[in-house]
Amino acid sequence: MKIIKLKVINLAMLLLALILSISCSKDTDLLAEYVISDAEQARLTGSILLNDSFSFHGDDPLVLDVLANDIIPDPDKVKIIETSQPENGVVIINEDKTLTYIPNDEGQNSEPNDEGTIDNGIEEENPAVEESDSTEEQEEKTVDSFDYVVETELEDGSKEKDEATVIISDNDSGELKAFPTAEGYGKYTSGGRGGAIVEVTNLNCSGKGSLKWALEDIKGPRTIVFRVSGVIECNGTLYVPTGNGDVTIAGETAPGEGIQLRRTHLWIKEDNVIIRYIKFRQEYGAWDYNDPNDPLFQNANCIRIRPGINNKIVKNVIIDHCSLAWGPDQNLATTLSENITVQNSLFGEQPRNFVVQRSKYVSILNNVMAKTYARNIITNVPLNHVDLVFEMQNNIIYGYRYGTNVEDGIVFNVINNAYISSNDFPPADGAIQLNRIYAPNDNPNPNIKASDTKSYIVGNIIPSGTNLLRNEPGWELLSAPIAKSDYAPTPASSLESKLLSHVGASLYRDALDTELINSLERRIGSPNSSGTYPSVATGGTSYPDTDNDGIDDTWEHNINGTIGVADNNGDHDEDGYTNLEEFLHYLSKD
Repeated sequence: MKIIKLKVINLAMLLLALILSISCSKDTDLLAEYVISDAEQARLTGSILLNDSFSFHGDDPLVLDVLANDIIPDPDKVKIIETSQPENGVVIINEDKTLTYIPNDEGQNSEPNDEGTIDNGIEEENPAVEESDSTEEQEEKTVDSFDYVVETELEDGSKEKDEATVIISDNDSGELKAFPTAEGYGKYTSGGRGGAIVEVTNLNCSGKGSLKWALEDIKGPRTIVFRVSGVIECNGTLYVPTGNGDVTIAGETAPGEGIQLRRTHLWIKEDNVIIRYIKFRQEYGAWDYNDPNDPLFQNANCIRIRPGINNKIVKNVIIDHCSLAWGPDQNLATTLSENITVQNSLFGEQPRNFVVQRSKYVSILNNVMAKTYARNIITNVPLNHVDLVFEMQNNIIYGYRYGTNVEDGIVFNVINNAYISSNDFPPADGAIQLNRIYAPNDNPNPNIKASDTKSYIVGNIIPSGTNLLRNEPGWELLSAPIAKSDYAPTPASSLESKLLSHVGASLYRDALDTELINSLERRIGSPNSSGTYPSVATGGTSYPDTDNDGIDDTWEHNINGTIGVADNNGDHDEDGYTNLEEFLHYLSKD
């Protein structure tokens, strides 16, 4: 809830604000609309400051744009002049009129703000005071708070001050899912929750308004929304850079026919990333994967999850409703990573599809891998032979030559998947089999033996005349799953009716995705590809968003939101998800 503080010269108006702020438990932003209906009235009474709430993830500094949701007639006449000192961190006043909150390490004492301090007036909690359940829950999530003072220069040259409060909350409280339909080990990824809105306004490969700018130049937690549709073709790599994770790429916000990344490799080097509804179209056979000197060597996958710093583990990534095809090496590769989910995605036309290397707790759920020759998936070189490396549940693997290939020492579950052959391309024997393959410099651990391989394999459908397992001497076949996530699989026989209508970037299905699904339904086709890129109409009409909070004005009106005041990080129904996240879930039709 936001509590409004007004600087008004009319006593009656002040009393009205007081009465309404006390009596309303929600939607208090409506008070600003009622008291001061336009910028002219705001000019007469000064600026209106709203208290702010920000979600906090991890230990990195948090940039706070505290003035973004305030009603300020002339931003050039306003500056932040003071802050109080938070108990659990330090606040810095930035030149661009934002604040940076830096949490203490292990609760160390903070130093005063050089810009000046004020008494925040917060009293210690009185244990004898009985409070409502909702208040108690809010206090459990709050990790810090402070006040800030804004000075406004009025038209007559005089200056007046106003004060507002910032609440910093832990967005890991209660382990809220990335979105309501998130599953598997990556489901608690928070992405850009509680952060800034960053708009992609063009299809360029660099510069303000580009996807590269939104990923690499904008710092701090952020949700990337698209105000344009079409093809982004960069012939290189886009990064989620080291030290700049906490990002949601919301492809579902794109108008028209959506976003296609063409000849463009996305490399995720940092934690806490959500990617939804993006089409990745690399270039089939574009490079010699045996030649590290090939200029396209780094542009080897549609998506790569791998740290940029040796021995760092990339944690908490979820890829949902994406379409991936023609990756020169693989469509997707995850290395040195943990708590990863890939779900509801469509993989197509690739000789080497999906590799998991030196990773653990990778969930592969409800995907379709169509006309992918091999590596559906493949694993090599476990981090150890104790922790679960991957779980495959409820996937369709179609038109393959080699199915799921596993290295010695891997701990895994393969549950209720459908391995389906094409009439035009028969599979090799053994849907699941041992296959020793090593990337450069990934030498096998001599201490890991075949008997260290532990697997739970049940409920899978395989082509007639083939065997489920092959070349697996010494594997320990278990009678119960190992460290399975809480995803509840459906029978493999139901997967076509369950998945085909909505798998991949399905809000607008392009010609390639349509062809892949049709091939599966008709049991035809092979992994060969013409390499003809599907067209994507450029432009599109984006939804109206008057206050640039990432939310459609119409949807915002339906929840009694505040059109004209950015409240993307509010929570109108107090369920933990921000208003923006609920709108994104609405767009996804999931």
